[in-house]
Amino acid sequence: MSSDGGTLPRAMIRSTPWAVAAAAYLVTIYATLPVTPRLWYWLLPHVEAHVTAWVLGISGGVAALLATRAWLVSPVRRWQALGLLAVVAAAYTVVLFVLFRGVSPGNKVHLLEYGLLGYLACNAARVPGRGALAAVIFLVAAGTSDELIQAVLPNRYFDLRDIAGNVTGAGLGALTWRAVSSWSPWRRPAAAA
Repeated sequence: MSSDGGTLPRAMIRSTPWAVAAAAYLVTIYATLPVTPRLWYWLLPHVEAHVTAWVLGISGGVAALLATRAWLVSPVRRWQALGLLAVVAAAYTVVLFVLFRGVSPGNKVHLLEYGLLGYLACNAARVPGRGALAAVIFLVAAGTSDELIQAVLPNRYFDLRDIAGNVTGAGLGALTWRAVSSWSPWRRPAAAA
């Protein structure tokens, strides 16, 4: 850290409002851990037979919005961005049907939940550079801590697959950010990067 004490955070954080949004979202995830089982017990009888279809339908709508955003953000790597989004969607689908096959429907939300956190963290971080590493550390710690908290809560349990889902979701969210954000160096013209 430099002698002025402020250079290191500035080297990692591009946007304080986005960093606050990511932190607030994570606090919301953690704060709802004790009540989500009751919410799922109430919700599941209404959607249980079709929860995967609901998740895929919502994800499809989000994918269409993201594809539109990727197209409009910049002409730089436009087609590659759409290809990257297709890869993210395919990876999400495979993980949903392989990693989370036969698990509680509520666990399938981990991919979306941490995908959004990955997107928020990347929007907050200064990428490329130290901010990218800080975002990765934040996301892995957040996804792991989520499960560690559940290990000590009544009616919750620790599951390594959930950590894998959290980290995978965050990674897919980061790839989504790379494809659709106007702040992604991959999508910016060379002079602006």
